[in-house]
This record gives sequence, C-alpha cells and structure tokens, in this order.
Amino acid sequence: MSLQAMICALQQKMPARARPCRPAAAARCARRGLTFGGGHLTTPRIVGERPARFWRKREPDMARRCALSGKGVMVGNNVSHANNKTKRRFLPNLHRHSVYSETLGESIRLRVSIQGLRTVEHRGGLDNFLLETRDADLSSDLRRLKRRIRAARAAAESQAAEAS
Repeated sequence: MSLQAMICALQQKMPARARPCRPAAAARCARRGLTFGGGHLTTPRIVGERPARFWRKREPDMARRCALSGKGVMVGNNVSHANNKTKRRFLPNLHRHSVYSETLGESIRLRVSIQGLRTVEHRGGLDNFLLETRDADLSSDLRRLKRRIRAARAAAESQAAEAS
C-alpha cells in the first residue's frame, strides 16, 4: 500500500470535523486571518442546527504605535452637552508606508504616523533621521537598520578613500 493510499485511508476513518483540509484552502484562510485553534479543519462542528462559533480573527501582529516617532494610542473622554463623560481612545494616524533609504538603495516598509513622516522629511530623509536619533528612542528593528546604514556608509567611505 502506497503512502498516499495510507493517508487517504486514515483520513476516511477520521470524523469529518477533525479531518485536515487541503493546504491551499488552509493558506487561503490564513491570508484572510481565519484560524481554527492550532490548525485549519474542513467543516465546522454542528451544535443543534447552527454551526459552532470557532472562527476567530488573528490578533494584529503589531501595536498601534508609530515606528519612527513612538506616537501611540491616548485615552480620554467624550464629553456630552450635559457634561456626561464616557471613555474613548484617540488613535494615531498610522499608515503602512515605504520610506526610501538612499544609503542602502532600497525601500523599507514601516507603519508610521503622518507626523513621523514629516519629521523624517524635515531631518533630511530616513538615513539622517536614524543616525541623529538615540538608540534608546528606536525599536529593535530600526536599531538594526541603523547599524546596516552605518556599515554601508563606512564601506562607501572606505571605497572612496581607496579610489583617491
């Protein structure tokens, strides 16, 4: 009996709700952010006449914080005309944006606020912004990028010194 035939036989013995689906369907659901516990399964478990609620959205992989300026969510109150106060959140104006690094010659995708983009432009581009900013104020990814920029600039300067 071939391996493929053994797998098919095992899947037929398993109940329908526990049978894994095709990898393409699992990947499609993962792109939509739908998962089933640890893995993706073919059919929902039926409770009564309605399917059990087992689909859940994946958690966002990063916080609502600007990668460049550190601007994040603030908390305040909605105040009505009668001076009733209810809690609310002030979200930063975040966008996924590609910022070009002249030293590396590539675009870096960051989740940044518009204020952060304006600050980068004011300081003369991403490279100058990172080199002027303290390491304590940068995330680990941006510190790594800063080291790459320093190394690329040092290599370019050493090549220029050898050429002359």
